[in-house]
Amino acid sequence: MALRMAVDNALVGRVLSAPVVLQDGGRLYDAGTRLHERDIEFLRAFGITAVDVTDEPGGPKRNDRSTVPRPKDGHPSGGAADRPRERPKAAASEKAAYSALMESGLRRIALGASPPLGEWRAMIKAWLAEDADPLFWVGLIRHEPRPEIHPHRYLADHAVRVGRLSLHIARLLGMSEAEQTQAALAGLLADAGMWRLEGRLLHHPGLYSAEERRAMQRHAELGYERLKGRMGISAEAAFSALLHHERMDGSGYPLALHGERIPRLVRIVSVADALTAGACARPHRPAKSWWAIVSEVLGSQAFAAEVREALLATLRRLPAGARVRLVDGRVATIQESSAEQPLLWTLVVGEKTLPMSALKDVVAVEV
Repeated sequence: MALRMAVDNALVGRVLSAPVVLQDGGRLYDAGTRLHERDIEFLRAFGITAVDVTDEPGGPKRNDRSTVPRPKDGHPSGGAADRPRERPKAAASEKAAYSALMESGLRRIALGASPPLGEWRAMIKAWLAEDADPLFWVGLIRHEPRPEIHPHRYLADHAVRVGRLSLHIARLLGMSEAEQTQAALAGLLADAGMWRLEGRLLHHPGLYSAEERRAMQRHAELGYERLKGRMGISAEAAFSALLHHERMDGSGYPLALHGERIPRLVRIVSVADALTAGACARPHRPAKSWWAIVSEVLGSQAFAAEVREALLATLRRLPAGARVRLVDGRVATIQESSAEQPLLWTLVVGEKTLPMSALKDVVAVEV
C-alpha cells in the first residue's frame, strides 16, 4: 500500500512507490529509490512538498544501492587485485553503486552544494587498483543500443564511464598517479552542466533545432559556473567541464580553441567523452558500434594526436585469435590485423572469413 508523506526527516529510509517528476517533465527520482537525509534537501530545493512511499518502515538497510559498499579493504567490490576479471553480478552491483554515488553528487552540484569529493576519491582509488593491462580500456567502451529512458540515470552512468576511461588514458600516457586521479575527476565532472538544463532537452527525440542545440551547448558554461573556484576541485578539472567539446582543429565549442591552447587534461577527457557517448543510444540518435566509434575518434584530427596514438598503439597488441562480438550476437575471431592500420582486421566465424563490411558490426572486443 502506498502512503503520501510530507517531505521531512520522517522520509529517511522510506522507499518511493512512484517516481518524482518535475513540472518540466524531468524525472528527479525513480520508483524504488530509498531516501536518505541528503535526498530531503534535494526534494525541498526543487519545491517538492510531498511524495508517495511504500508502507515499508524506514531505517537503514543493507545492500542499499544508493551508497558505495565499503568492504574491509576499502575497495567497493572487495579488492580489484583479488577479484576475477569476469564477475557479471558483482560488476553490475558495482556499476549501480558508482552511478548512484555520481547521481547524488551531480545533483548537489546543480543545486550549488558541495559534491561528496571524499567518496568520489575513494571510487577513483579503486579504479587506480584496476588491471594495468594497456588493453583494459577496450572493455570500458560499452555498446548500448537502447536509450536509457531516464536521462539523469544516463548522465550518471556516462560520468562514471568518462571518468574511468580518462584515468586509463592518462595511465597509457605515463602520467603520475596524482595526474591520473585528476583526469578521472575531470571526466566525472565534464557534463556537470547537463544537470542544469531543462528536462525537455534531455528527453528530446529526433534532431535538435538550431536554438535547441545552442541551449544544449550551454551545459559547458553552466557546469564551469558551478565548479570554478570550488574547494577540492582543481582549475584543470573545472576547465574540463567548460572545454571538453573543444577540438584540436578549432571546430568545437564554446570558444573554438585550437591545438595547444586546449589543456592536456581536457584533450584526454574529450576523447573519453566522445568514445563513451558515441557507443550509447540517445533519444535523438542511435548508438554507434564499438568499431565505428573507435575508428571515428581515433582517425579524426579533431582529437589530440598524442591520445589517439596511445590508444592505437595498444590495439596493435591485440593478438591473433582475439574474439569480438557482432551486433547479431555471433562471436568472431581476429585472424589478421595490420600494424599500420590497427583497426583493419580480418574476421572469421567458424571457417568463414567475413567481408570487411562486417567490421562496422563489431560491438565488443574481448581482452
